[in-house]
Amino acid sequence: MTINLFFVVVTVNRREMTPQQIHHQQHVEELMEEVKSKHSRMFFN
Repeated sequence: MTINLFFVVVTVNRREMTPQQIHHQQHVEELMEEVKSKHSRMFFN
């Protein structure tokens, strides 16, 4: 009887964000919250 083993190791490193990228990400999150709020007002009113 033979046993075949195969292992894969994946490492992920976090990327450092520039101040511009951080600002952009915050802006995108704010816009997404606005859209969610608008949708909830449309459906639940």
